[in-house]
Formats: sequence, structure tokens, C-alpha cells
Amino acid sequence: KKVEEKIIQLVSAMTEVQKMAIAGPAGATAMAQMAIENKVNSTLPDRFNGEKTLTRQEVIAMLENNNSRVRAKGIEVIDASYIEVDADDKERLVSKHLDDPDNRVRANAVKAMFAINKDLSMKKLREMAESPDKWMRTSCAWALGEIPDKECAEILIYLSNDTEKKVLENVIKALKKLYEKEDSNFSADLRNKLNYAIKETGSKL
Repeated sequence: KKVEEKIIQLVSAMTEVQKMAIAGPAGATAMAQMAIENKVNSTLPDRFNGEKTLTRQEVIAMLENNNSRVRAKGIEVIDASYIEVDADDKERLVSKHLDDPDNRVRANAVKAMFAINKDLSMKKLREMAESPDKWMRTSCAWALGEIPDKECAEILIYLSNDTEKKVLENVIKALKKLYEKEDSNFSADLRNKLNYAIKETGSKL
């Protein structure tokens, strides 16, 4: 037990560079990714408090990371204006991930793109809604619920006809979120359609 305690003390006293040197190339890469995730998690405790604590270079490193969770959070950071970038730079950084192989990263990217280039965002949302991959459709439903827009609501109503349970679970959450949003400026007809889709989707779950 004393030996184990001594080892823990020694490891705790090591610098990150020393730990990476001992871990080797593969271990160093894993530790570097973990360090980025830890920084992101500590920086975003409760979904963005307005402090811009990440540099542009750090966010780019996140977007280029092999870990899809880190890439997804990188998009969230940009979308929340957590770093100072102009609209053109934001579009350049986000557009690279509109076709990301990971459903969560892609959903974050289309959501972030909506405020910059609505037509491109809608094009990608329609593609996700038609995807044979249920996880793409599931994440598409989430993204649609985050955007109080008439076209998004219509695509969401279309997705309420999906047969996959996971997709429908996200669809009904998104439908309710749009329906309950008071400042959406939806017409009475569209609100009725949303309400009907909520009831129909709920009956399938």
C-alpha cells in the first residue's frame, strides 16, 4: 500500500510533458485529447456564460480533433460566439463540418450555419432528414427543434412520419419545443399542424 501511495504522489508531481514522455506517442496523443476535453468541459460548465476564454487556435484544434465529441463542442463554442470571429471566418470554420461523418457534429454545424447562410443550412438539414442513417435523422430532429423557423417546422412535421423510435423521441421533443415557443411568429395553421404532429408522434411511442 505504501508503494502504491508513493507512485500516486510521484505521478501527481509530474508535469504534463513528463507524463506524455513516459506514455509514448500513442499515450501522448490520448492525453492531449483528454486535456482538450477537460479544458472544454471546465470552460463550459453550464452552457456558455459569455466569457470568451478559448483562443481561435484552440478552437481550430478542437475542430480538427479525431474525437467527435471534441469537434461537436468546438462547433458549439463558435455558435455561442465564445471566441471573437467575424461572419466570414465563422462560415469557413463551420462549413467544413456540414458533411462531418458524425451525426452530432453535423447537427451542430447546420444549426450554427443557419444564422450565417440559411439556404445552405436548410439544404443540409433536408439531406439529413432524408438520410438512411437513423442517427443522422435523430440529430436532424434535434437541430430543427433548436431553430424557430417555418421551414424547419415543416421538415420536423415530415420527420414525424419516421418509423425509428429514436428519431421519433427527438421529433416529439423538438415539436413541443417549437410549439411552446412564444416568439416564433408561426401562423395559426402551422401551430395547429405542430400540435397535430405532437399527438400523432406521441401515439407511436
